[in-house]
Amino acid sequence: MNFKNITEQRMAATFAHHILRALFNETDGMERLKKVFLSSLLTPKDIIAQARKMQLRSGNVSTAIYEDIQYALYVEMRDNKDSRVFDAIYESAQELMRKYSMLNSYKAFAHRISCGEDTPHGYGEDANYSMAYFFLLYEEVSIGAMLQRSMKRQYDFLVQTRPAEAVDKDMDLLGDYILDDGTPLKNSKAYQRYVADIKQKLAEYLQQRYSIDNISIENLPLIIGKQIHCGLHWDEKTANTILDEISPLDEATMSGITWIGVRNYQFSHDMLVSMMGDVSLPTCKSLNYHPDVNYLLDLVIQTYLRPYVCNGKAGLSRIILRKEITPYVTENIAAFYNNLVNLYYIDCVYKAMEQYRDEYYYNFSWFYDIEKQDSITAPPVLVEVQQVAQTDDDNAYVELNAQYERERKRVAQICQKHAHELAEKDRAIAERTGEIEKLQKQIQLQQEYFNLVNAAEEPDVTEALDISRLYGKRFLFVGKLHESNAKLKQTFPTSTFMETDTANIKSLKVDGVVFLIRNMGHSMYYKVMQNNQFAELPKIYCNSRNINNIYQSMLNGVEM
Repeated sequence: MNFKNITEQRMAATFAHHILRALFNETDGMERLKKVFLSSLLTPKDIIAQARKMQLRSGNVSTAIYEDIQYALYVEMRDNKDSRVFDAIYESAQELMRKYSMLNSYKAFAHRISCGEDTPHGYGEDANYSMAYFFLLYEEVSIGAMLQRSMKRQYDFLVQTRPAEAVDKDMDLLGDYILDDGTPLKNSKAYQRYVADIKQKLAEYLQQRYSIDNISIENLPLIIGKQIHCGLHWDEKTANTILDEISPLDEATMSGITWIGVRNYQFSHDMLVSMMGDVSLPTCKSLNYHPDVNYLLDLVIQTYLRPYVCNGKAGLSRIILRKEITPYVTENIAAFYNNLVNLYYIDCVYKAMEQYRDEYYYNFSWFYDIEKQDSITAPPVLVEVQQVAQTDDDNAYVELNAQYERERKRVAQICQKHAHELAEKDRAIAERTGEIEKLQKQIQLQQEYFNLVNAAEEPDVTEALDISRLYGKRFLFVGKLHESNAKLKQTFPTSTFMETDTANIKSLKVDGVVFLIRNMGHSMYYKVMQNNQFAELPKIYCNSRNINNIYQSMLNGVEM
């Protein structure tokens, strides 16, 4: 099929896309779709790639696959001018019209509108008009300006009905809301105080509920994730219970559910609800996934403000934020935490759905037919033939060599076709291996940090210490200094003090690292331990704010 330009090709692809939708309504629609699909070179990987670019808003997983295949075929026609899908759709459309004795009438209709005798109006018959226009483009019928305008108008309308190809993963739940004093909400001190008050109250609540000491705003997400996941015994019963409890949730939590689905998975809330009663999520049994608690915590904090910025209430001001919303949340901190737990579980359900969809797609029956098409038959064995005059045997030998050459080329084409896919799989395996090693390292550091924080505090050193051996050395002190050990800056003026996790420690030259355990957060510990430049340096751990204890630990560390 030849196109004058890319615009004409995309018009033909859009019209063919709507013909496919019309074919679905036939009793043998799935078989027709299968025939078209097998004429393409699409693979399960192509279908999943297209599905993950789209926000699935309709149907369940077992139904959505047909829509994904249909849309992947559209993308193939739109972007590949040599696609064989056009021919397959043309043949299927002809079969359908023969079935209803419509072929001649369509050709007559195409001829009339090409002559300007008849111009379709309105868009109630999308499939019929698409059929006529597609035949005009496919059969390269010469058309006039009036028909070109009519086709363009129909094309523009159909394009608007297509599903979105991508969603904005960086969407902001609160948008660009501006407070009454002209300050962006997310940048205001009132909002930052609101967030800090909730996190502080939540830390106190969890400290009492779980009897865990030393919970701070810095290590709050880490402790929350650990507590929730320890209580999550994941199985089909858990998944179905979570799905059953989705509907009664409040508006704020429902908003959070939708935001997680769109941002992380391109699943909408409607997609999640449609799963209830549709599939038992068998992959839940092997689910190994920990949601991003930092993101979920911020999401729950924001959902309490969402009704004020988008639902036609009186609006959000600093006074309402301070006197109405903050007290409401902090006084009902247990309900806040329950919302956070619900979103954690929902994120796990989304992940299970994603795994289920991939598993279902890769095991879809049509894809086995693709493998059968690509099965390689063994090339014929060549037999040496004695050189004699032209005989029937000699002619057979020539034909045999020609057949072998054809088979060799076909095998080479098939190998070339799958070479990229195999390379992609090797690359994916290498990436996964790197991710696993990174996660193992992170888990190791988490355990080390927990051990340090939970260790008993060292008894105070009371005797006088000679620290002259430390004066000539430079150290990196990790942790915000306390009034009890602020003298360290005077004692070691050439050393570096990392009091926040944003401090720049790149290319730093020191003789050792001193961890002030009681003064540092987990992010500071990770930043230092993941930096290779400190890997071979002495590590000194001070589990006390007493300055003599710190000196004693440094003396011991230098002697090692």
